[in-house]
Amino acid sequence: MNSNPLFPIWEAYQFTKDSLTIIKRAVKTKNPLERQRTIVFEQRPEVFNVDDFTQIVKVEIKELFVVSLWAAFERFLRNYLQDKGVLLTGITPIDLG
Repeated sequence: MNSNPLFPIWEAYQFTKDSLTIIKRAVKTKNPLERQRTIVFEQRPEVFNVDDFTQIVKVEIKELFVVSLWAAFERFLRNYLQDKGVLLTGITPIDLG
């Protein structure tokens, strides 16, 4: 339990946020060679405005980041209480333990 589980979550959040910025720039480029290599939005023809779509995705990423941090906290708390609860199994009467 000495390792910090929050750092990989933070790195994944930063990576995803930076990836959205790169995708946004690649889709908006005027260079046909660069544009041809970005097929992300060509697969979704219903997406017309890249700016609006990336804003929606950024909000979702922020919300999922918070959920991920909360899950890591709950996991740490559950494991901590299980480790400390081992001492209670030796208490008599057994119902109390």
